[in-house]
Amino acid sequence: MFYTYILRLSDGKFYIGQTNNVQSRLVRHQTGQVRSTSHYRPLSLVYYEEYEFRSDSVMREKQLKSWKNHKALEDLITNFDGPIV
Repeated sequence: MFYTYILRLSDGKFYIGQTNNVQSRLVRHQTGQVRSTSHYRPLSLVYYEEYEFRSDSVMREKQLKSWKNHKALEDLITNFDGPIV
């Protein structure tokens, strides 16, 4: 399975990514191994979606990154009812 995920960074901004292992990727973010988020710790996983194909996960990541409206991401996260990994 593949995942598109959203992290909330320590400055309140969002990081959007995709991976095939959410738990492992989250640990890498939390331990400073990901350059783009290493200066924004602590951070938290606030949203994710699961896909069968990587191409679908990448397309969704690009779509979410194209959203310029911070409120749209907040609404998506607020309505998320899945378990946080």
